[in-house]
Amino acid sequence: MSLEPSIAMLIGVLVLDQKPGLAPAVGIAFVVVAGIGATLTGARPTATPATTTLPGAQACIREAS
Repeated sequence: MSLEPSIAMLIGVLVLDQKPGLAPAVGIAFVVVAGIGATLTGARPTATPATTTLPGAQACIREAS
């Protein structure tokens, strides 16, 4: 996802003969670096299933049976 702006700029340069300035190139570099950083450090811990029951849950289960 973070490579989309750089691919769009590359297509603009090659196909449309656009000449981007320094600010757009630096901005795209920041987006790509941020995406790489998020991918490398953004791991989330795995979720563990809840083992506790709510008060009164057993009574509701017995009544439904």
